[in-house]
Order: sequence, then C-alpha cells, then structure tokens
Amino acid sequence: MKHILRGAILGAWLLVGCPQAGWAQRLLDVETAAAEQAIWDTYSAVVHLQLGEAKRFANAVEADPNGAMAAAYLRSAIAMVQAFITGAPSDYDAFWVVSDRLKAVVREQNATQWQRYVDAENNIYRTAAHMEAERVIRAAWAGRDAYKQLKALHKDFPAMKEPMKSLGLLHIAIGSLPTGYQKLLRIV
Repeated sequence: MKHILRGAILGAWLLVGCPQAGWAQRLLDVETAAAEQAIWDTYSAVVHLQLGEAKRFANAVEADPNGAMAAAYLRSAIAMVQAFITGAPSDYDAFWVVSDRLKAVVREQNATQWQRYVDAENNIYRTAAHMEAERVIRAAWAGRDAYKQLKALHKDFPAMKEPMKSLGLLHIAIGSLPTGYQKLLRIV
C-alpha cells in the first residue's frame, strides 16, 4: 500500500508538478535571470533524480534578493522526492525540517496569491508524508487544508491555472487510497 501511494504521488508530481513557462518569475518572485535559471535547473535535476545537483541549484536561488521563499519551496520539493524515493525515516525527518521552514518563510511574506499557492502545495506534500507515516488523521487534516486553500485560490483567481493542477494531484493521491481512508476524508 505504501509503495503504491508513494509511487502514484511521486509519478504524478514528476509528470505535472513541474512549472510552465513564466512560472518562476510569477510564482516565486525572483528578480534575477540567474535565479530564474537556477529554478529551472533545480526542476530539471529533480526530474532526472539528481537530487544533489538540485540542492546546489536551490542554494543558488537564495542569492536572489527575493530568493528566500523560492529556495525554501524548492528544498521542500527536493526533500519530498528524496523521502519518497528512499522511504528512509531520516529523509522524512529532513523533509519535515524544510517543510516547517517553508511554512515560516511563507508566513513572513505578504499573503499574495502565489504565497497562498506555495503554502497549499506544501500542505499537499505534508499530506503525502503523513500518509506514508500512517498518520491518517494528520494526513486528512493537511489534505483538507490544501483542498480548501486551492479551492479558495481558484475562486479568487479563476485565471490562475496552478491551483487546478494541484487539485488534480490531490485527487490522484486521494484516489490511490484504500476505500476506508477515502470515506474518512469525506467525513473530514
């Protein structure tokens, strides 16, 4: 069960979770071309499962004057992929550290549509990590938070495509759960 859920979420993220053109500038609000290129290089390295390289590129993003949130977001994605690939408790521990750091960085920012989106994406990652650790109630709450955030974003900014992509990933994750867990989510 764990391997099926992990594989479904990781596969879906690798297929559709990567950004489209212009995404880095809009979403992560970086100022320099070098930081934008480092974001693309990070995603390329993640898709090729070169996670050491991805971490190096994410570190380069932080050099941008507005790079703190972008770097924290990328590190959260890298840590999630690393944990899903290995399944090692130490990698999940590392994920929680960077995920908590991302939440702190987002709270420090103004609540723009893009910061709200990053927080919702992080909640999707947290949902998957809770499910992997068989913390079903925590997973349900994190998934519920992500769902509500993404629905609100879509309502407030209907032209913004990213929340719909993330809702699709969330639906894939929920659809890969056993029926009993799906019923629990309907209750929550």
